[in-house]
Amino acid sequence: MDMKSGLCSGFDDKLNGNLNNLNQLKDIIGSPTSKLKGEMSKLPGKDATGINDIESGIGAITDTAEGSVPSIPDVNEIEDILKECDFLKNSILGGLQNPSGIAGDYLDKAFSAAGDSLDSLLDLLGGLIEAPVAFLINKINDLLIGYGIKAMLKEIDGLLNCLDAACGTDIQDKLDEVDEILEKLNVDDEGNFDSDKLFEEFNIQQDIIDNAKKLSDTLVKETKNSKEELEKVADSIEESIDKVKDINTDTKPGEEIKTAAEAAKEEVIKQTNNLKSFFT
Repeated sequence: MDMKSGLCSGFDDKLNGNLNNLNQLKDIIGSPTSKLKGEMSKLPGKDATGINDIESGIGAITDTAEGSVPSIPDVNEIEDILKECDFLKNSILGGLQNPSGIAGDYLDKAFSAAGDSLDSLLDLLGGLIEAPVAFLINKINDLLIGYGIKAMLKEIDGLLNCLDAACGTDIQDKLDEVDEILEKLNVDDEGNFDSDKLFEEFNIQQDIIDNAKKLSDTLVKETKNSKEELEKVADSIEESIDKVKDINTDTKPGEEIKTAAEAAKEEVIKQTNNLKSFFT
């Protein structure tokens, strides 16, 4: 096999792998999409929620989101805890226990409390007929983002271009397959969920659509803000670990200590990226 044939074969294998992942994603978001359509089917003919109640709902989302994020640990507070706890100090400084586990346990408990709070939020907004639709749209977008659909589609586009331009492959069948999957996913070719298409399909009046989008946009904004705040928590924990390295005069921190501190931040950022959707 010459180099060109080998590369083209690899492009084709990679493309098929991505298409398989897209099909799996179709199954994953099938349930929330079905629920979304069920909620949308209830809206035609109903009156939209009043603007004051919508603004109150937006405030409730913001307050709940802000209240559910763990506060940024004070560096000195964490340093004092590590000073006073020989087990943690020696484990971190001696490399006996990866401190990422400690950071992960801390955020696991924080997320559990946050989840309990956020899960009850939809009940609090039960009087807003647009709320279930907004929360489900947010849930679906969370899943699409979490599974990296935008990067997946960008790679598929690049592979199709390579197969077409460099390999001379007839890609029409693959293009049709991609279009068919995206149609079933109800997303555009950039990976964005097309809620407008569903609103139109169910003939929902514009003021209800506007209210649902206001609630959904708030959920998106507050999720982003929460992730940014949790990244600050990660930075704070890393800074504390770096500072406490100097406490133990019997141990000279080596490269393994630096690696442990980096691992702590990586674990917290991973937890951040797993932040629960506001609708579960």
